[in-house]
Amino acid sequence: MKSITPPEVSTTVQAFCESIVRGAKPIFLEVEDDGSGELLDCYGNVEKKIKKDGGKVQYGWQVILCEPVFIEAQFHAVWVDPAGAMHDVTPTGIEDMSRILFLPDFEKNYEGKQIDNVQQALTEDPLITSFINANRKYFEATNQGRLAEMNGEITVDQVSPSQLADIRLWNYEGRRLSELLSRKYL
Repeated sequence: MKSITPPEVSTTVQAFCESIVRGAKPIFLEVEDDGSGELLDCYGNVEKKIKKDGGKVQYGWQVILCEPVFIEAQFHAVWVDPAGAMHDVTPTGIEDMSRILFLPDFEKNYEGKQIDNVQQALTEDPLITSFINANRKYFEATNQGRLAEMNGEITVDQVSPSQLADIRLWNYEGRRLSELLSRKYL
């Protein structure tokens, strides 16, 4: 499955955004990768940019399409320059993704704890439902106790044997279902 930025704010995309933020006004932002940003570390990248150039952070959601399977929103941070313009300063790591669809969220803030992605099926298919559920279970497994406040790779010494078993199970199940969906929809 290939992840892409929605090419437009279709009625499906707008309805999905409305389900996350009432009165949603998603906007397209170019990814401004100057080489200093860490891959997928939006919170740290925006913090560094504020220290260097002033401005502030705007939290919200990056909207991604995995057609025809699902649409997803990942909690994200962008830099607001001193003049009030928003900039995405975090490299995506996804080939050909030079812009994002950003949904500002003026209610939710990042407070050091992971925030789960929001996923919605685009096609009625039990396999997609199972995939979304596996992703939710994986998030829960990797965010128990003190893990919720950690970023990056999880090491064996950070978790109990039962936590490690849950993490491995849901990681495996998510990858297995992703492979099945790729075969079915590509």
